[in-house]
Amino acid sequence: VFAMAKERAETDYRNRKFQQPYAHAMLASNRILETPFFTHQERLEEVSGLKVEDLMAFKTAFLANLRVTGLVVGNIDAAEAVKLFTTAETLLGSPTRATGFAPQQMAKLPAGLGLHHVQLSPDPDHVDSAALLYLQVGAQSHKLDAHLSL
Repeated sequence: VFAMAKERAETDYRNRKFQQPYAHAMLASNRILETPFFTHQERLEEVSGLKVEDLMAFKTAFLANLRVTGLVVGNIDAAEAVKLFTTAETLLGSPTRATGFAPQQMAKLPAGLGLHHVQLSPDPDHVDSAALLYLQVGAQSHKLDAHLSL
């Protein structure tokens, strides 16, 4: 099972270079804005070298630092919601709150900063192109979203 899942992940990461140009444009934007950020090639290199033992060690560390956060909407009372999440934490072996890994963070660009990045498609046979415009505009509101969509 592990070998099949590993092969599927490797194939997926290899094939991502054939994605549409807009996907590569979004990836380039994320590379600039997200910390930490890992490219598909970096992920492929990591997956390629993995062994079952590595995955089991990761599982132990992952579950030790897991924090379950959720939102319940619908026909459930507060006591049932708390019980639901307590059960989930118990089943995952992580009943205490974690403090370990820093969450992924988004960079705040300095006001007035303009950034231009050109990247050729990793697939030389792809004839399409893409342009991505990314704006940081401060606190989000419905009115601002409506104005930006126009």
